[in-house]
Amino acid sequence: LNRHGGSLGPEKHDLVRSKIEDEIWEEAQKLLKSRQNVVLDFGFWEKKERDKKREQAEKVGALTKIIFLDAPVDELWRRSSSRPETKKVGTLHFTRKDLDNWSKIFEPPTKQELDN
Repeated sequence: LNRHGGSLGPEKHDLVRSKIEDEIWEEAQKLLKSRQNVVLDFGFWEKKERDKKREQAEKVGALTKIIFLDAPVDELWRRSSSRPETKKVGTLHFTRKDLDNWSKIFEPPTKQELDN
């Protein structure tokens, strides 16, 4: 985040998130093309995001696997709000209400997605 303006509130999150993910994906593609393993931890809260990234990875010859670690929103909040780095410059600052709103758009991976 420091490369894109330092600490950000949720109002700027989507703009910067897209830029950062694009940069990470450019590097990831280079690694995938050279047969290196890559883990993308973008959240992928919506199925369409997962489908798009899987298709892109397969186009560069990569095999894909979704690893889903399920946790209730209360646990996500407990973990994220207790991390000392959440207070530092270069991190995304969000509230419990933000997390609750984001959780409403979450689409858990289907059995088919996890079995692929």
